[in-house]
Amino acid sequence: MDRPRGEPARPRRPGGPARGGPLAAWALWLAAALPPAAAGELINAIHVRVNGQPVVHQDVQDTANLLVRLRYGGNAPGSRQALVELEAEAVREQVRALLILEEMRKRNIRLEKPDYDRRLRAYRIDPARVSPAVRRWVEAQCVFPEVLKANHILPFQPSPQGIKDYYHRFRDSEFREMGRVRLRRMLVPRQPGEGLEALLERVGGDCRRLEALPFPVRAGEVARFIRERSHDLYAQEGGLVSVDPTQEPGWLRESLDYYATDTRETLFPGPVMAETRALVQARAAGRFTRPVDTEFGCLAVYVEAVEPGRVASFDEVKDYIDQKLADEGQHRKSVQWLRRKFDQSRIAWNSGEPYTLDELLPPHQRGR
Repeated sequence: MDRPRGEPARPRRPGGPARGGPLAAWALWLAAALPPAAAGELINAIHVRVNGQPVVHQDVQDTANLLVRLRYGGNAPGSRQALVELEAEAVREQVRALLILEEMRKRNIRLEKPDYDRRLRAYRIDPARVSPAVRRWVEAQCVFPEVLKANHILPFQPSPQGIKDYYHRFRDSEFREMGRVRLRRMLVPRQPGEGLEALLERVGGDCRRLEALPFPVRAGEVARFIRERSHDLYAQEGGLVSVDPTQEPGWLRESLDYYATDTRETLFPGPVMAETRALVQARAAGRFTRPVDTEFGCLAVYVEAVEPGRVASFDEVKDYIDQKLADEGQHRKSVQWLRRKFDQSRIAWNSGEPYTLDELLPPHQRGR
């Protein structure tokens, strides 16, 4: 049935076209296009009630704008589905805040103004322009730890054995630093009248001569030779391959597969990649790959240094593991409290349809 002219659209629960609530940008356009009275009805239209307390459209919109700024750097997600999910998250945050503040009043917990002001500064919120919904959300963030304490949910303390078990379980996957390798490319052009075999033999002879030099002077001589003879893009830097901004000049991650395929194939075409990888895996510093013919000349790669990755010691990471396990344990406890609080509450959409526990919990916490 068509809606009577002048009557604003009523907010519905998020979740798709049939039941999707108004998206933020669309809602702003609609509010501007409607007559003032109708626009006011839209802004004050109730989304959901939490133990009788309403969450109105303006609350959801203000919370969504805050989440966009905190999570997306002020750039709203572009797809319709992402905006629908953002609206659902904003409703979820408001419902959660109302449950926490209700428990705060029930337990006579005081809101500490210094903590509230500190959080406003941390979230870069102007105190003079904070909306009721944002104030409610920030207040809930402030008092939630005290709410948990009042419900005898104390900070989770990982056991020393639990910290050690975590380290040994994830030592190689989480605490291993990737090694790195220092490579130099040498691209030697063919001389007039020189055949391919002669070119390969000439460059191969140069490589063998340089490899035979004492190790302390070898790198310097290789760099000088490349600057003088190579016609490569990296020749002026002594052939140092510098394509990784996270590394010092000339250094790459030990696993060359980390880099994009087109980058690898450009730097190490054909069999050069396999030989370079083999020298790196063998920790064969000071060696050249076999020269190969390319359309630009004869290419060889010099493996100047290999620094294998290392595993951080237990003492280096035990404080990090302690904090991580404490945060995860405390989070599990807070979800358990939220489930109990939900069971004791009356939460419903404005249509009268129940607001479910799955709608209150983020997707990764559902069904547990």
